[in-house]
Amino acid sequence: RCIGTFFVQVFDCEFKNNYSDTEGAAIYADTSGSGSQISVSNTLFFANNSDDGGAIYTYGEVSLGLESCTFQENRVTGDHFGGAIYMQHGTLLVATTQFDGNYSSSNSGSPKGGAIYLNDTDATISQSNFIANYVQGINASEYGGAIYASNSVLNMLSCDFDGNRTDGLNGESANSWGGALHLHNTYGTIDRCNFTNNSTGNYDFRFRGGAVYLEDYSGPLFRDCTFNNNQSNEGGVFNCDSEATPVFFNCQFSTNTAKYGGVIYSRGTPVFNSCSLADNLASVHGGAIKSEGSGGFIPTISDSLLCGNGIVNSDPFVVDHINGSWFDDGNNTFADSCGDDCNENNLPDLYDLLLGISLDCNENGIPDECDIADGTESDCDANSIPDSCDIADGLFDDCDGNGVPDQCDEDCNGNGIPDACDLTDGTVPDCNGNDIPDSCDIADGTSVDCDGNGIPDECEPDCNSNGI
Repeated sequence: RCIGTFFVQVFDCEFKNNYSDTEGAAIYADTSGSGSQISVSNTLFFANNSDDGGAIYTYGEVSLGLESCTFQENRVTGDHFGGAIYMQHGTLLVATTQFDGNYSSSNSGSPKGGAIYLNDTDATISQSNFIANYVQGINASEYGGAIYASNSVLNMLSCDFDGNRTDGLNGESANSWGGALHLHNTYGTIDRCNFTNNSTGNYDFRFRGGAVYLEDYSGPLFRDCTFNNNQSNEGGVFNCDSEATPVFFNCQFSTNTAKYGGVIYSRGTPVFNSCSLADNLASVHGGAIKSEGSGGFIPTISDSLLCGNGIVNSDPFVVDHINGSWFDDGNNTFADSCGDDCNENNLPDLYDLLLGISLDCNENGIPDECDIADGTESDCDANSIPDSCDIADGLFDDCDGNGVPDQCDEDCNGNGIPDACDLTDGTVPDCNGNDIPDSCDIADGTSVDCDGNGIPDECEPDCNSNGI
């Protein structure tokens, strides 16, 4: 228990099965000043239980650093905020840390943050995993299966969110929002993170944002993130309220499902740039996007691919990429089917070509690397560009017109000119007509030149026919 101004280091420790009927069963810190620090590394927090902050509770200008730690099955069951960590007014730095199966639950209140609860906090989380954390309310609302952040800055890099959820045992009596993240008036950058199998609720009612719920002026940037197999009632991945302004850049959304909006249910102003929305499904409207906003509160989409999005269990399949108003900012591609993924990078070939991830120099609709791999095109110089394109672009010559760059053709005399061209233009002789320069026949022993005059013996006079 730390009060006042303090500096604490914890390393190589274990906190197991501790209990507090108030806050922070393992670590409690409260400061009214600034400069207090807690550093924790290589430490296990297991099955700790309190009202707020199942393992760690901090209040005030505390700087909390966590590195290579594990938080497993910590929980809050009273005021129910932050199954593993509760933090208000401080700074949080987390690296290479695991959050597994932490939860917040309540029979009457509104549990928030199955793993982490943040309020007025500046948080940076990198290379960490959030697996199967959840919030569960009975006759209550639930928010943020893994993380709930309010009035905060949240930056994340290379994190995985898998199987986090809001359980929604309240039926139709309340809300279940943000299977992995619930962001309230929170900004930041979420970079290279993966969201898979996150969900909200077990009932067909006010369950929103299978992976993320955004409200009240939340405007994070999601960059280079992937979202797969998330599900909810409204917004399989995202639910975005009227003040929220998220930006998605170079993100991939695939096989997410919802009743409305397989990827996003939006009343705000999300921006999608250079994204792939592929094979997402809704049971009613908006295989990819359900837009309920009006006026300026609509999604903006540019340089993106929308393919294979539609209505689940419809026969025949009903394509339904976007339901509602949106702004087309240009260079978008729509396709009923996403087609192949010939290079097996988990992205449709259409998306690879749209964003220039792959090139298609011969314009056959197939990435060049796939043409080369299956033998449709040759790449003799291994520059990942089909030989035909190298020649067509003037990068290499093809003097004999055989579709092979000169530098890759046979050049037995090493003069930089394919043998076929040497012979065609008469630069070198081929007296025996075997399509090989005489000098090469002699050099490799195919022909003999006993008098060393550069002419194969079989081409010189032999009056007695003895072969010499």
